[in-house]
Amino acid sequence: SVPESAESLTEVDVDVLVVDEIAEGVTVVPVTALVAVGDGTYTVQTVDATGATQFVAVEPGMFDDGVVEVSGIPAGTQVVVPA
Repeated sequence: SVPESAESLTEVDVDVLVVDEIAEGVTVVPVTALVAVGDGTYTVQTVDATGATQFVAVEPGMFDDGVVEVSGIPAGTQVVVPA
């Protein structure tokens, strides 16, 4: 039998997405470091040892708690995070 509280939801469309993956050994950056490019891709602005910056294409993956998994830069790369 359906509980009374659920009966009132019989005509409601609901989409549920459950993610139960855990990413280990990945490179993450703050979500705010991602820069959207007009063609639908993303970059981050990296900083090298001399202080020079450049934009590098990255592929975002899973995200949580203000950080996003990225591929395209090695672990330890410094990135610019806008204030």
